[in-house]
Parts: sequence; structure tokens; C-alpha cells
Amino acid sequence: MDQGFGSGFSSMELTGKDLLAKARRARDNEEYERAADYYDDLLEREPDNWEAAYYSMFCRLKYSNLRKKIDTALAIDEAMANVIALIANADLIQQEKYYAIKNISEEIKDLAIKTYESTDMSDFNSNSFRQFKKLTLSWCQALYTVGYSIYEDFAENDWKTANLCTMCLETCNDLASRLLTLTFSLVRLGYHKQAKEVLDPYILEATATIQVFDTHYVAPKVNFRFL
Repeated sequence: MDQGFGSGFSSMELTGKDLLAKARRARDNEEYERAADYYDDLLEREPDNWEAAYYSMFCRLKYSNLRKKIDTALAIDEAMANVIALIANADLIQQEKYYAIKNISEEIKDLAIKTYESTDMSDFNSNSFRQFKKLTLSWCQALYTVGYSIYEDFAENDWKTANLCTMCLETCNDLASRLLTLTFSLVRLGYHKQAKEVLDPYILEATATIQVFDTHYVAPKVNFRFL
């Protein structure tokens, strides 16, 4: 059984409030694996707890290797619509809901960019490219899901959350265009075709949603020059 910082109490003996406090403390101390376990336990007790639903996955992304990051990022994509809906329906005042969504949006955006930019591209081969493409796609999907879910649940009635919506969708487009540009530096047209087929729908849908708020927005252009 999970032990809470040497306290001698198992998670089953802790209250939901205690589990939340321990999860937050572990997260603040960057003990992400421990934090994820506490959030898992809390989510079993409180399935409608948006914080547990979100951070049980987010904390795993913080300590996972590349293969696990791919799987966990895809899991975040599948669950983010539910997380945003849980916040929308939570017993919170509007300002609390806004800051919850703001925090999630900025964390997802920052981690997506950091994961992309920290990948070593100096010795890319077919296998490593496939993994990188899948990871980038998973982030584009997650960013799109967060942005579009915010649009559906909040943005039409609140310009501040509309800004969060467009921030996520613009980051989705930015990563997609950067990956497509990268495929041309690999001198394998097949790479570009594969990436374009899976990314184009997200770019088109994300762009259309952004243009609801900014009619002048244009998705980033792909650099078609071989390096």
C-alpha cells in the first residue's frame, strides 16, 4: 500500500482532503510519481474531481520517458474534454473556473513546447522520427482538445477564456507546422506526406476555431526548403 511520507497511514486510511493535500505537496516538491499515485487514489474516490483527473496524468508526463510520454500525452488528449467539462460543472465561482482553466492551458502549452524542443534531432533515423512524429501529434491532439473544449464550454461567453482557447489552438498549429518543416530537413518526402496526412485536419479545424475570434489569423507557413 502507498505510504504517505513515512506517516504510517495507507491511502485507504486517508480522507479525500488528506490525499489532495499530499498530492499537492508532492507535486510542489516535484515528486511527480508520488503525486500521480495520490491523485489516482483520490480519483477513485471522487470521479468528478477535475484536479485529480487532470494531474494524475500531467504528473506522469513530468517523469516519463519518451515512450511513456507518448502514451500519457495520448491519454491526456482523451481525457481533457472531460476535465474541462468537470470544471464547467464544478461548484466553483466563475473566477475560480477561469483560473483553473488558465493554469491547465498554460501547463499543457509549456510542457508540449518543452518536450518538442528538448528532443535531440541530431541523429534522427526512421524509428526515432516515427516516435517523435507520434509524440508531436499527441501534443497537437491534446492542445486541440483543450482549446476546442474551452471554446465549447466557456469561450463563447467569456473573452478571457476565448484567449486561452486561441492560445492552445495556436500552439497546436505552431507545433504542427514545425514538425512539417522538420520533415523537409530529413530529405524523405514520405515523412512529410505521413505527417501532413495526420496533422492537416487539426491545423484546419484549429484555424477555423481561432478565426471565430480573430478573422485575420493565418496558420504558420511550412518551410518547404530542404536544409
